[in-house]
Amino acid sequence: MKALKSFNINFVGLKEGKHKFEYHLDRKFIESIENALLDDLNVDAVLMLDKHNNLLELNFSWKGTVAAVCDICNENFDLPIKGKESIIVKFVHEMPEDTLDPEVIYVLQGESTINVAMPLYEALVLQIPLRKVHPDDKDGNPGCNPELLNYLEEIRGDENAVDTNATDEEKKSIWDELKKLK
Repeated sequence: MKALKSFNINFVGLKEGKHKFEYHLDRKFIESIENALLDDLNVDAVLMLDKHNNLLELNFSWKGTVAAVCDICNENFDLPIKGKESIIVKFVHEMPEDTLDPEVIYVLQGESTINVAMPLYEALVLQIPLRKVHPDDKDGNPGCNPELLNYLEEIRGDENAVDTNATDEEKKSIWDELKKLK
């Protein structure tokens, strides 16, 4: 948790208005997060904190890469990510029972610091697409291993050949048998 101390912001000492904080997120950041869903990353993040009398506006923006495994060819690659997230920090006398709004963080009156590591981490994780695929190269060709793509295309061709050779009656009987499983 020592590595996450750099994400503590002492907002009591800040004047009202905008304040800029810059962070570089790498493997050390991920290792500090318990049960992290990421293995490695290289991201530069900026936090623009806008302090008001009774709340804080946290505006995150980031750009960089996240270590990923391609869903097509199963090779490691650096997935480019870029995004923005806004979060409101409200000061309250009592914590509300319903604190499920992801865009609002409640802080008890009298607190003087807030740690922005987890909100930033969660925003990054939500930015990663479900399907991770190598980006295309400069010429617009797929970034996946060409040998593997050719092999997958051959397999796909074989499957289609089997499907086209089956008669309509055989196809129908397969579906009828599957319907019986309901």
